[in-house]
Amino acid sequence: MLAALFLLWAPSAGAAMEIDGCGVEVPAGERAYLSRDLDCRGGDGEGLVMGHRSRLELAGFGIVGGGGEGRQGVRCKSGTLCTVNGPGFIEGFSASGIAGTRVRVRGVAIRGNGVAGIAAYGRVRLRDSVVADNSSMGILTGRGLHALRSSVSQHPDGSVVKVPSALPRRCRSMAGG
Repeated sequence: MLAALFLLWAPSAGAAMEIDGCGVEVPAGERAYLSRDLDCRGGDGEGLVMGHRSRLELAGFGIVGGGGEGRQGVRCKSGTLCTVNGPGFIEGFSASGIAGTRVRVRGVAIRGNGVAGIAAYGRVRLRDSVVADNSSMGILTGRGLHALRSSVSQHPDGSVVKVPSALPRRCRSMAGG
């Protein structure tokens, strides 16, 4: 009986945070999900900000931006790892669709952003996703790209993936740089 009462009293460890507006910060280690499309046009901040090891589930919805210099659809705080899972889309931000240090993306369409679809100081892991029609390049990564069943194409300046020349030749040739 005492064990049953404890289970009823204990907080739910699996609860996720509902996101229904732009500019929300997801704390470190938290899971969050969209409950509708987010229209962040006309705002002056990021679409969403993610803490270390936080995870966003787009749940079939998208995040749309427009205007505002330096804005990202999803900004992972500096020095962190964050994950964005689809299905869903991120489009129309003046800087990048997703930016951070280490970024994991699965099942997301990232298109029509200003500088890059994804920009990461560290490593990018991309799975079952499409990165297309971003103004400058598809993916800018400082430490490399691991992509599986994904498409990175159709960027006006022709750059698909940019990585530093200090990476081993095997990685540079895969990235086209």
